Amino acid sequence: MSPDLAEPTASDSSSPDHDLIERSREALVSRFPNLAEELAKPLTANPIFEDGAVVDLDLGSRRLYQENGRSLAAEQVAKYFKNPLRFFVTGLVGANIGSPVSARMLSFLYAQCDKFKIRIEDLEVKPNYEGTYLVVLGIGLGFHLESLITGAVARSVYIVEPSPELLRCSLATIDWATLLDTAEARGVTFHISIASDPDLIVSDIVGMFRGGGVPFIDGTYVFMHYPAWALFEARNRLSEYVETMFVSRGFFEDELIMMTNATANLMRHPCYLMDGLLKPVRSEPAFLIGSGPSIDETIEVVKRWRDRVILFSCGTALRVCLRNGIVPDFHCEIENGEWIYDNLYATSQEYDISDITLVGSLTVNAKVPALFKRSILFFRSSVSSTVILAERPLEMYGVEPTVANVALRSAMSFGCQEIYMFGIDCGAKSKERKHSKDALYFQTEDMKVREKRLKFPYTVPGNFGGWAQSDWLFNSSRLVLTRLCRLYNVKVYNCSDGAYIDETIPKVAEGVVVKTPPIDRAAMQETICGLYRRLEPGEFLNDGQLSALSEHAERYFADVLETIDAAIEQDRDFVAFWSRMAEFMAKPTAEYAGLQTISDGSSRSIPKIGMFFVHRIRDPEVRRAIFEGFLKEYREIHVVMRDGTLALLDQLTVEVEAAAG
Repeated sequence: MSPDLAEPTASDSSSPDHDLIERSREALVSRFPNLAEELAKPLTANPIFEDGAVVDLDLGSRRLYQENGRSLAAEQVAKYFKNPLRFFVTGLVGANIGSPVSARMLSFLYAQCDKFKIRIEDLEVKPNYEGTYLVVLGIGLGFHLESLITGAVARSVYIVEPSPELLRCSLATIDWATLLDTAEARGVTFHISIASDPDLIVSDIVGMFRGGGVPFIDGTYVFMHYPAWALFEARNRLSEYVETMFVSRGFFEDELIMMTNATANLMRHPCYLMDGLLKPVRSEPAFLIGSGPSIDETIEVVKRWRDRVILFSCGTALRVCLRNGIVPDFHCEIENGEWIYDNLYATSQEYDISDITLVGSLTVNAKVPALFKRSILFFRSSVSSTVILAERPLEMYGVEPTVANVALRSAMSFGCQEIYMFGIDCGAKSKERKHSKDALYFQTEDMKVREKRLKFPYTVPGNFGGWAQSDWLFNSSRLVLTRLCRLYNVKVYNCSDGAYIDETIPKVAEGVVVKTPPIDRAAMQETICGLYRRLEPGEFLNDGQLSALSEHAERYFADVLETIDAAIEQDRDFVAFWSRMAEFMAKPTAEYAGLQTISDGSSRSIPKIGMFFVHRIRDPEVRRAIFEGFLKEYREIHVVMRDGTLALLDQLTVEVEAAAG
């Protein structure tokens, strides 16, 4: 027989309900088999009874609640719903509203608001719909769960209890079978975790968000039942992820550019193709130079040790280095816009960059590699050109969203074990200046406008204390830098006076001492390039490779239009619609040879725009009418993306065939 709750102490007159324990255990194990082993273990805590019911636990050194846990939970939940902790999307900045297809939907929704005489400023601040998430941090004895799940209009519930002992104790205090059956009858799905590491907790929650639909993050409920370090940390880290998760990772027009650039770079330039495999350890430290404002105070330290380190410049930091007499070994780029070429060309007219090796994404503008001595290029993760053209082992993770991520990931790939970051501020401590005085942001009128428009609405901990200001892009970069540091067993010192980056070691620049001898830079670059496969122009692509993709694209768009048509006929709200779309989009990329990735970013981000509007409209009839209009406009946008994708494939096929002779 499975072990039950420990017997009550001598002063107790009640005993556990063994039938309830077994029924609850079976209900949990049937749904969450991974919990079976933990739920079968014996208990060390003793229940405390009042009036025949368990109200608290004797943990040995103390009681769990120090009072009647049932009354405490009721008060806690009542107080919570008066002012619940919820995560809201504060705007549409992350939904690619600059993309023409997204802008089309945004214009449509504005027109709908005008049609129904809805002023934008009158939209509800908070969304109101049944479909978001509820995150419950802590089960304890579970007295709060029923009223919490009933009160929150959530369709997906994530419950975490870092102490398996407490989960076992809850078997005797709440009827898990009835709770789960009742909620599931409402269409609620459950996820239960006993992870005790905050990163694992957040990773599991993020997985739930992705599986249930990222657009439904808007309005997420977060409830913490009792104070515990793991739960506090998970709550705080989750708040950082929510806004960045809502940010769409690519959009249709951008993917067209990236497919065009990747194809052109593979056809026109020789390059070394970077991969993510482990390389021999290098003894030289690596300096990564960003153009954050703090580089102006530390550039002399960089100059002091320059000859003894492998030096990377990140994006606009190239000019910062050159203006201070520092020639980088490697220069990192990831953006695909032509303005990147224009800036680099202007720099090349002012300084000699011909001895620098480019490290960049294959999606950079195809004129960029010719400016450098040689190129190490890579397939950046998730973008269409990578999914369609590359084999998975070549996909480079951790290189997004900024050039700082490229630099750190590259240094790790090269085998560097000691890495120092300068000017990688991931924001700024001053509102007056967000980049180095020597960066291009202060050299041309266009770049001055870019600098002036930069807004840093986030407040994050500072690297050397205090606080720094950031935005979603730099904050995303900071989080990815943290994950890279956790994945690779290397020492990363942050000498930048900007945002604090977890897993790095804050270090005052003046305290940096490099003990390795001066480097033969030419030999070092040759050795590093030799770690990777060399590609000659046209070697990676072959005749017919792109033309064969048109059939897959036509099949994909036929299927997605059929899915949208079914939604138009059958779905009555965004929850039903997105559940249908999410199921369709979950198909393996191989089913359509990866062609769906060209439009996938926009297919996912456009509904975020629709939900943001519709879920903030009070009148149910107006809400319904605008939702129906959204679906029809969404369909027309996919027709536009279909035609654009097929035209691109035709164009690229002609160019590849012409280059092949």
